Amino acid sequence: DFKDKCAENPIEFLKDWAGIPAGQADRIFYDGTKIDNAFNNNLRNLYGSITAPAEEEPEHLIWNQIRDKFFNKVIDRYYFYYNPEIARVLSVDQSTSGDCTCIAVSHFERDPSKKDPETGESLKCVVTDFTITIIPAGGFINLDAIKFFIMDLINLGNMNIRHVSFDGFQSDPTRQFLKRKGITVDYISVDKTNDAYLTYIDLVMKGRW
Repeated sequence: DFKDKCAENPIEFLKDWAGIPAGQADRIFYDGTKIDNAFNNNLRNLYGSITAPAEEEPEHLIWNQIRDKFFNKVIDRYYFYYNPEIARVLSVDQSTSGDCTCIAVSHFERDPSKKDPETGESLKCVVTDFTITIIPAGGFINLDAIKFFIMDLINLGNMNIRHVSFDGFQSDPTRQFLKRKGITVDYISVDKTNDAYLTYIDLVMKGRW
C-alpha cells in the first residue's frame, strides 16, 4: 500500500506518487528511522501553528497562546513543565509576511543510554523543548511580539534563558532591545556558512538530538 511504498523508498515515493521533485536520493535523513529516533513522545510540542497579527498589541500576544501548553502554575508563578531550572538557549528565524516565523528553545542534558567510549561518562545530547511556528495568515507577523515573548519566558515563565540567536531579517531592533535587558544575543546566518547544518546533521545521525 502507499504507506509501505513510502517507508521503503520515501524519495522515489515523493517523486512518483506525490509529484514532488524530491532532488537527489543522497539528501540528509533519507533513512526515516533517524527521524523517528529523534522524537520523544513524552515531550510536549505544538503540532500546528499560531498567529501574531501586526495589528494586535504585542505584549503577551504569544505567551497567552502557549502558556497553558508548556507551563505549570504553582501558587502565583509559572514554571516550565520539564526541568524548569536548566539553562536554555532560544533561536528565532523571523519573517513578516512571505514566510513563517519559528521560535525554538533547547537545552543540553546527559543521556545515560549513550556512553563516551574513552571516559565511560554519559554523553550530552540536545533536547528541543518546543518549537513555535507563527504564520502570517494573510497579513503581517508582529515582530515586536517576539521580543515581548522572550521577556515573558524569562519574567513570567521563570525560564533560565542564557542565550538568544536571530537570523538577520529585521532583527536588529529586537537584538538591541534584548542586549539592553542584559541578555546575550547573537546573529547567526546559515546562509553564510553551513556549520550549523553540519552540526545538526551530526547530532541527529549519532542519536544525540
